[in-house]
Amino acid sequence: MANYCYNKITAGATNSEWQEISKAFSNDQIDWPASMDGTDCSDWSKEISLTTKWSPTPWNEGKMEALSRSYPSVLFHYVAEYEGGERPDSVWFANGEEGNKKDGESYRKQAYKAEVERFMSATATAADGIEHRVEIMPDGRVAADGENKFGECNIFAWANIKQISCGNWHTVGLKKDGTLVACGSNANGQCDVSDILGRAVAVSCGRYHTAILLDNGHAIIKGKLEQEAQAPNVQEESPLSATDFPLVLDLGLNKYVTGWEKMNERIEHISAGDELTLKKVSKDGEVTFEVLNMRGEKIGNLYFDRAKGLAKLLKNVKATVATVTPLSQRRKGSKYAAMTIRLDYMGGDNKAEKKASTTLGDYEQTRVASWPAVTKIKSVFDAVIGVTSDGKLFVDGFCPCSEADLMRIMGLTE
Repeated sequence: MANYCYNKITAGATNSEWQEISKAFSNDQIDWPASMDGTDCSDWSKEISLTTKWSPTPWNEGKMEALSRSYPSVLFHYVAEYEGGERPDSVWFANGEEGNKKDGESYRKQAYKAEVERFMSATATAADGIEHRVEIMPDGRVAADGENKFGECNIFAWANIKQISCGNWHTVGLKKDGTLVACGSNANGQCDVSDILGRAVAVSCGRYHTAILLDNGHAIIKGKLEQEAQAPNVQEESPLSATDFPLVLDLGLNKYVTGWEKMNERIEHISAGDELTLKKVSKDGEVTFEVLNMRGEKIGNLYFDRAKGLAKLLKNVKATVATVTPLSQRRKGSKYAAMTIRLDYMGGDNKAEKKASTTLGDYEQTRVASWPAVTKIKSVFDAVIGVTSDGKLFVDGFCPCSEADLMRIMGLTE
């Protein structure tokens, strides 16, 4: 019988989630079985690895379920390889549940929903973390209940608190004099609130960040916002901004584009300068665009390595034909027309002209540092939402909500 088990757990996590996990392991704050050579956390691959005797392992001891409950929206892939060549075990975890990959993805969606609801239900006087709850008492002191794994319930010395907020594993209180106190996990810097310049009038915690509204209307962030959900072992797509325009990209037209023969015919009637329409298409987490002529007919695809960034700015982007060579003008043996497409950023904000998107995560982001003065803030998941005195909505960070949901959260009509 084999003596050793080689355990590898890959975490499908955001950078801030992984920072929390890695720091917790390094500080021995995770209940975990003893290993032969220690537990290693690789920041590059977001992997946890350890060698154990055949039994116990993190799986059969129930430690993986506990880890997954602590970080419910992380998709963990656990693989156990046994000395002696026995067939490896492979299982997926999310939201404290185990199953195959499809199950894990479903459990993660359930976790997204539960976490969003938790942040939406928080009030100025009571809030919940993953496993703890805090509430302001009538005398301005704070009561706490639940897990205190990272010190998130170390609030008993606090006094004169007028607002309370919780992240997943941290707690922040706003005092009546406009100063802040915090406790709990600080792996992402979310508790570094004692040195802010200015008087705070509101505080709102996301999972691993703290948003603070100052009396001058400016918002500041302690900790990290995530701009999108991230898969394991995938480099984050660099964001796209107005300064990246104009762009000139090639039209994708080949045998893999269904109906390419008809598209060749349509391109015969297109000239440089003609306006085009880009239609976003999402499949299996990948974003591409269909290119439509002025009659709304498809003439090919547009593939771009920063497609998600382009999708966020799409309503303010104008697409035109830069160059075009119809098939009839190409050299003998060619099968497809050739075209380049120019993309220009037109600026502006047409939220009022278009109904807010109902697609999860589909909304325009504006970095907090460039926000105008706002009158209220709310953190939900890995995003912070701000509203100006005239009702304009600003969002920075990723939240598995639609734009319409965010507007409702902030009490705005569509």
